[in-house]
Amino acid sequence: MKKSSLLGSATTVSGATAVSRILGLIREQVMAYFFGAGMATDAFVTAYRIPNLLRDLFAEGALSSAFVPIFKERLGTDSKENAFKLAHVVITAILVIVGLLVLLGIVASPALIYLFANGFTSDAAKFDLTVNLTQVMMAYLLLVSLSAVIMGMLNSFGRFGIPAISPAMFNIGTIVAVFALYETFDTPIYTMAIGVLVGGVGQVAIQLPSLWRIGYRFRFSVNIFDAGLRRVGRLITPMIIGLSAGRINILASTMIASFLVEGTISYLNYSYRLMHFPLGVFAVAIGTVALPRAAELVARKENHKVGETFLNAVGLNLYVVLPSAAFLGLLGPLIVDLVYRWGAFSALDSQRTALTLLHYAYGLIGFAVVRVVVPFFYAFDDSKTP
Repeated sequence: MKKSSLLGSATTVSGATAVSRILGLIREQVMAYFFGAGMATDAFVTAYRIPNLLRDLFAEGALSSAFVPIFKERLGTDSKENAFKLAHVVITAILVIVGLLVLLGIVASPALIYLFANGFTSDAAKFDLTVNLTQVMMAYLLLVSLSAVIMGMLNSFGRFGIPAISPAMFNIGTIVAVFALYETFDTPIYTMAIGVLVGGVGQVAIQLPSLWRIGYRFRFSVNIFDAGLRRVGRLITPMIIGLSAGRINILASTMIASFLVEGTISYLNYSYRLMHFPLGVFAVAIGTVALPRAAELVARKENHKVGETFLNAVGLNLYVVLPSAAFLGLLGPLIVDLVYRWGAFSALDSQRTALTLLHYAYGLIGFAVVRVVVPFFYAFDDSKTP
């Protein structure tokens, strides 16, 4: 794959992702302005992490990475009709399996919060609020899982712009919900949870016209013996195990932070969002473009071109991520003040958020490289190594 082609597609995805990330920062600014860093934001961030981490495992992380190479292979070597049949089966499986997970998560929310934020048990109001917010947001897992499969299908047809911009709808939904509903709730933080659901619907809806234009019409199809579905299942299991390590780290940090001074979980969240901006705009964008292209080259048995694409992807990634890490680490206090120091967000909140950002900054380099390297293993149907 030519470097110019990879760069062009990655630029499209990066541009769309940048819009989404900017809106994401605005969403965090809105939360900081209205709620600061205290009990309500700690409860929301903790509650949101459960469906969000499951999203990383079952949707945007493992599911799309397992689905895209097989769907792309069918497009290239079989037919569009058979590729769409695979999509029917996979989407049906998502509706059934993830739908059951959502219901289980709603019922088990008290146990989940007890397990992952045990420090909240000393404050009954905080614990109950976190449980209720978790139950409201669990349905987001199903919405984002559907969005991830649609995104994979559109990427396989070379359509990267709309799928990359779809997360922007999530951020817009949350921002609008807070401004529209803030005065109507006795506990205003519920507006953030409602915004998550509104945003999830938006993520799916914005991609449907493009899905329609490529000729796809969903049909409910249960076929557990479908060869493609079984391959997706074989790929996704070790992916979930591998991705779980990082997610368990996040849950462990949440557990520890739940015992610390009020606002600690919020500080970690606000700084993580700043670190995640260059990660999403550059590393994730390059990895998103590289996966379907690498999968196509593997299907054609053009392995030498896979190597060229790999080197181009890693090189482009480091070219932008290394300066980004230095920028966040050295100018963290100024960045935090500029982005968050408004409304209810205090000087102490700013100071503590900047300190956590310093340590996230040097971790950014490793996170970014992994995001680009791992898709190449997936293209070879190897999910065990990563």
